Formats: sequence, C-alpha cells, structure tokens
Amino acid sequence: MMLAFGVLFFCTHTEAQTGTAYGFKTGLTFSNQQWNTQERELLTAYHGALTLESRDEELGVALFGDLGWHVKGSRVVFQRTTFVNPTTNQTVELPRRSIRQPFNNLSLVIGAKKVSQLTDFINYYYGLGAHADFNVSYDVYFGNSDFLTSM
Repeated sequence: MMLAFGVLFFCTHTEAQTGTAYGFKTGLTFSNQQWNTQERELLTAYHGALTLESRDEELGVALFGDLGWHVKGSRVVFQRTTFVNPTTNQTVELPRRSIRQPFNNLSLVIGAKKVSQLTDFINYYYGLGAHADFNVSYDVYFGNSDFLTSM
C-alpha cells in the first residue's frame, strides 16, 4: 500500500493542453510484507520520483514516465518473552522489539494513455504501460547487527 502526499508539477511550452509537463512527486510510503508465519508490522518510509508527461491534444495521446526511489519492506516483531537459564536458574525478560527490514528500489515507469469522448460530458481513458523496480540494497538488520549478540 502506498500513500503519496505533496505533488508538485510545473509545465513548459503548453498550447491548448498540448505540450510537456515535468514534475517531482514525493511522499510517505506505508508497506508491509508477509513471510511465512513471522509477525510483521508496517514500515513507514518515503518515496520520490521525477515525472514527465507529453500530450498531443489533436491525437488525444499522452506519453508518460517516472524515474524514482522507493523504500519498501516491513518490520519484524519479536514479542516480549521470558527465558529461564536451565544452568543458573536465572530469569531473563526480553522486551518487545522490532527490526526494520527495508528494500531500497530504483523504479522506472513508462507508458501511453489515450482519451476518448463517450458523450458531451463523459470522457474515458485507456492506456498501456510498464513498471520495473531494481533492488539497489536490502538491509536485513538495518543497523541492528548488535541485535544478534543481545539474544
């Protein structure tokens, strides 16, 4: 699930809605993933993309593209547990904790869309596009390498 806040566009050379628009999209990302039976929580992160759209009013066709950076993933949850050492009979209580596991992705979107008129008041759009994500990095412990030694 992705939510975007704050979209900024600026246009160059526009004549009767024919031209090219450039912009930058940015916002918050709330993502979650299920792996096996591990308990997971939402990962709050960010995303940003440069965007371009070129439109020809006579043909009713628009070409568009985005190039962006997206952080996706989830948080692994470890519930509060009590451990009794059988050798020393010492009770150790581990607090509830979670570890961020983000994927840093470079994203590319390209496509075309066309507008057609159904009636005087109703227009409809259809399009075709492609979306590709390239995983740049994945941090299993997200700076929590000492977590392994604390268990």
